[in-house]
Amino acid sequence: MTKIYCSKKLNELMIKIPNFLDERIGCSEIGDWNAHLFFFNRAKNLIFVNNKSFYCVIIENVKKSDLKNLDNLFLTHLIDQLTVDNVIERNQAQIIIQKHQPIMFCPTNNNKRVIGTMNHYIFNYEVYRNHPVWFDTNVRKLNSLINDSITRAGRNEKRKYGRPSEEMKLLIYSLI
Repeated sequence: MTKIYCSKKLNELMIKIPNFLDERIGCSEIGDWNAHLFFFNRAKNLIFVNNKSFYCVIIENVKKSDLKNLDNLFLTHLIDQLTVDNVIERNQAQIIIQKHQPIMFCPTNNNKRVIGTMNHYIFNYEVYRNHPVWFDTNVRKLNSLINDSITRAGRNEKRKYGRPSEEMKLLIYSLI
């Protein structure tokens, strides 16, 4: 079971998420996700960040009606992004779906490391979107640039820096 910890802003927009969480439910093998709703150019956007690899998925122009099937929306965009980043082949999508099912939405866990990284990714996204070179670029390409950037989030002393796309590839292939 995969848990998606929703920020307060996202929780308010969605149908209310129960405020309790069964602590006996462990973390998914691939890791759990934190989700946040942010606005850019008056459009609602979502960002999901994995708590193990710090891999992110950004979904642009989300409507309130899209939030009814947020689990399917997330999985679809996750598979698309993993394919664009060459983390998986398209025929491996079923494995990703099985590893993430079922999805449970929870209130925020206040993981400071993930939230800080998420804010950094949102800043990078806004910089790319405001720069004339990247203005008309597909969101998957911008997301790929963010996932290919070097980050320190979640690293230990032996490996101080890494790329989220490489870390996600290691996580997925350790399960296959």
